Amino acid sequence: MDKKVLKKIPVKDYINAAEVLNTLNSERYYLVNAYQHEEILVLDLYNNKNELGFRIFHTLGDWIVLEGNKWRKSGIERLFYYWPRYTLIAGKESMEVMRKYLKTENDPIEKLVELQEEIRKRRLAIVHKKEMDEIDTYMEHVKPIPEDFYKWIDDEVMKESRYIIYQYRKAKLMKGRCTHCESDVMVSGAKHNVKGKCPSCNSVITFKASGKFSLANDKGRARLVQSYPGGAVVREFSIWYRHENFSGGPRVDKSKNEYHRKIITDEYKIFHYGTFKSTDQVRWNNGALFDSYESPIYPGNIQEELKGTRFQYSGLWEMINSDAQFRPEDYLNTYLKGSAIEYLAKLGLHKLALAAIVQINGDGYYMYERTRWPKINLHGKTPTEVLGIGKYNFNRAVKLSASLNMLKILQLSESENLHIQDEHLLEIESRYSDRYSHQYEDFFRVAKLSTVHQVLKYTKDINFGDYMDYIDMAEKLNWNMRDRFVQFPRHFKEAHDQASALLDIKIQAAHNRSIAEFFKANSEKFNFDSEKYLIRLPMSAKEIAREGKVLHHCVGSYIERVASGERLILFIREKDKPHDPLYTMELEPETYMLIQVRGLNNAGVPKMVKTMISKHQVRLNKNKKKKATTAA
Repeated sequence: MDKKVLKKIPVKDYINAAEVLNTLNSERYYLVNAYQHEEILVLDLYNNKNELGFRIFHTLGDWIVLEGNKWRKSGIERLFYYWPRYTLIAGKESMEVMRKYLKTENDPIEKLVELQEEIRKRRLAIVHKKEMDEIDTYMEHVKPIPEDFYKWIDDEVMKESRYIIYQYRKAKLMKGRCTHCESDVMVSGAKHNVKGKCPSCNSVITFKASGKFSLANDKGRARLVQSYPGGAVVREFSIWYRHENFSGGPRVDKSKNEYHRKIITDEYKIFHYGTFKSTDQVRWNNGALFDSYESPIYPGNIQEELKGTRFQYSGLWEMINSDAQFRPEDYLNTYLKGSAIEYLAKLGLHKLALAAIVQINGDGYYMYERTRWPKINLHGKTPTEVLGIGKYNFNRAVKLSASLNMLKILQLSESENLHIQDEHLLEIESRYSDRYSHQYEDFFRVAKLSTVHQVLKYTKDINFGDYMDYIDMAEKLNWNMRDRFVQFPRHFKEAHDQASALLDIKIQAAHNRSIAEFFKANSEKFNFDSEKYLIRLPMSAKEIAREGKVLHHCVGSYIERVASGERLILFIREKDKPHDPLYTMELEPETYMLIQVRGLNNAGVPKMVKTMISKHQVRLNKNKKKKATTAA
């Protein structure tokens, strides 16, 4: 319908709507003035103030609504807000006009609602058909499922879902039935929920005594990779085996339903199987049903399927045959963005291949650490270019099945020109926390002053973070860092406390002002309390120094970095003893991620305090997101 023409249709004079509606003693009515203009049925809707609220222009195949100067497509049922609900009423003349136009003897307003619903469905059908035809075009190229795919699911994915349900009796042999081969068998020595073997099919099964067993629901997931024009398709299946024990004997129901298809070509398309929008059709739809995790990948057809495709040499076959847990769609998507991941898969560097997948597809923790962790160059022309290490260390990485941690250590050893024996590489990797990747850099900083072996030996029974605090303090005090007795003091705790005390005197005065100003500006943001405890910022450098002395830990060495904003320290106190050191907490200054909490002599914290810290973190993150949203 032409909107310009519709606007020119004159409003037909009508009786005073306010006079009619006010007699009904309700504001929840609209009075309808209906008349026909050529082939168009016009409905003018008036409120109890005699204001023309809506004009509905209707044909037998379409309608449109004018509200003031705004055009709407809403039907009568959706024209008004849900609350309060409005009722349309009309005089005899208008009712007759509508009945005649709609060719009905029944309530014409109800007939109009039915007609609009039919028109709406026809409109949607046209839109839906276009979308469904496009989806069906994608589905046309999906191949049939391999003949042995479901057998593989039985044999591998659901191999734990096999039972012998037996009738317990005090006899050497007991009657049972295998849910896998469906054979009636005689078993001996069976015990409820204990593993055994089926005497008929030789499968590993779990015994279930019929008197103790009624139902077992076993669920699984599986993926199937197939070639597709221009790339590949990854198909995801949900599996459900339901074992029931009835008086008539055991019964097994098995369902294997495909719920996702992910097509990886130059575009990445995801489809899910389910009800199509607001229709009653069950079919393939655009988009993911939910975020899916790793699941077993059918290996039987990979090489044959990918032969001749762009993924023929992708290394997917090697990854599937490793112990790596990954999603093939993520791997193939990574390969399209950087084909050098093939080197990692084929050389057995599966941990680094997984790291590359995360690097490309994103992960919260990795993205936070992206400036510290080594970046794998997926556009490198050689394996050494990919990993950023020389040939010698590359060969070692392959031999040791290097992780991302190991790669960082090898890169650092090259940059510092330090040769590290294999056993020391593994010890460094396992001993120092991969959560705090800067510890590897700290390790090499002190190893250059002596040897790798000496640092490993000395820090074996000492917290490495405390040791680096001591080294930092010694450097600030201008001690001779080449002196072996400075590097490795015989009595570490005494040396640490002495350095801390000397440094306190030196730096307290310089940084008191900065810490006090930060407290004044940020107390409202960081301070927090619960029923028993409170969390607050330090008010001065002297407070931080006292904290370290009373609790016998190294927070006093942080004063300079707290003042510069490099470290974020908070105190945890009992509410009735707000000035008595109890626990000290450190947060990452940018993300507010918890780094550590220390009590007296580095003791841990009780559950009640951990709960309060968690609530404090939630509040900080919520405020941070709110601030970011406001800024945007």
